[in-house]
Amino acid sequence: MYDHYIRACKLMPDGGSLIVGGEAQELTLWDIAAPQPTMLGLLKSDAPACYALAVTAHGGGQSSNPLCISGCSDGVINIWDVRNQQLVNSFMGHRDGVSCVDVFKDGHSIVTGGLDHFVRVWDLRMYKQVDNVPFPSSVFSVGAGPDKWLAAGLENHEVRIFSAGRKETDQNFAISKHMGSVLSLKFASRSPWLLTTGKDSWINVFKVPQGTPVADYQESMSILCSDISAGDGFVVVGSGDQFSRVFQVR
Repeated sequence: MYDHYIRACKLMPDGGSLIVGGEAQELTLWDIAAPQPTMLGLLKSDAPACYALAVTAHGGGQSSNPLCISGCSDGVINIWDVRNQQLVNSFMGHRDGVSCVDVFKDGHSIVTGGLDHFVRVWDLRMYKQVDNVPFPSSVFSVGAGPDKWLAAGLENHEVRIFSAGRKETDQNFAISKHMGSVLSLKFASRSPWLLTTGKDSWINVFKVPQGTPVADYQESMSILCSDISAGDGFVVVGSGDQFSRVFQVR
């Protein structure tokens, strides 16, 4: 990855290894617990690029080892056993690049968003697609929250909150507070709120599932990425002004 644009990176559950993907066919696995970062291996795929990464905490599907899920530019989703550095399976369904991916809390299912305007849900135990939801524009960010709520951040500035395995009678919520593409979103793990960030430089917090605004804050440039600490006490965002900022949640 030395000569390629990096699009995604994830710490593995052991906290001592890192997986990195981007504008290359290979994912690189690194030992970051050593005195000097050391590359442990390459995970090679057929896709020209990796757009998104996620990891399961304690194994998932039919594997007892933690898995890495990579969303690829060709629409394929690869499932990797990182410990054995092996490709376990691949999901095919998106008709364009897979721009985002998240893991359900139980570790047995994942949700992906694509440039093909679809959110898709996949079962890691049966290795198959179990749901798909069309949207009016490309999906740039996706999240799996508590009580089977899902959220999608769209290119057209909307945030959609809806339920996994939904029925026609289930409630779905559309939020139009951003004025540009929604570039990242994240559910709090212990509290009913959702963090979103956008190309419009705004950080927004909404109550789940209704989407009631709770808080907002504007930066000077687009907010490209975000995360929430394990106890929901801190929020971190990465901005186009080359700064990352940490906020305490009260």
